[in-house]
Amino acid sequence: MMRALAALFCLLSVAYANPKANLLLDTIDVYLTEANMASVGLDAAYAERILLDEAQRRYRRVRALGALAILAPDRAFEVLAARLRVDPDPEVRIQAAIHLNRVFATQREPEIRQLFEAVKAQGATPKLRAIMDGELRRLEAHLEARRVAPTSTPGAPRLH
Repeated sequence: MMRALAALFCLLSVAYANPKANLLLDTIDVYLTEANMASVGLDAAYAERILLDEAQRRYRRVRALGALAILAPDRAFEVLAARLRVDPDPEVRIQAAIHLNRVFATQREPEIRQLFEAVKAQGATPKLRAIMDGELRRLEAHLEARRVAPTSTPGAPRLH
C-alpha cells in the first residue's frame, strides 16, 4: 500500500510540479522557443522527465520531446534514440524518428542511418518504417542539394 501511494505521489509531483510549463507543453498553436520555455521555467530536465513519464498525455510527451531537442541537443540525441527504440507509444516513436533526423542528421548522419536500420530490424510497425524511410529520403535530398548548391557564390541559397 505504501509503495502504491509513493508511486502515485511521484507521478503527481512530476505532473504538477510546473503547471505553467505543462500549459505551454499542452498548447497547440504556440511554438516552443528558448524564450517562451524560459519564461515558464521549462528546462531540459523537466522536459526529459515529462517525456519519460509514460503516464503523461501523448501530446505533452511529444512537445516535451521537441523542447528537449531545443534545450539540450546533446542529451536529446541519446534520449530520443532510446524513445525510438522502446517507447510503448507508437506516435512518440514516430516523433522521435522525425526529430532525430531533422535536428541531428547532418551532424550525425551515420548514427541516424544505423539507428533507423536497427529499429527496422527489431520489427518496427509499418507506419514507423515508412516514416523512417521518408526521413532518410529527406536527408538524401538535403545532402544532394548541399552538394549541388554553390555555397561560395554570394547570394546562393544555403541549406542547413
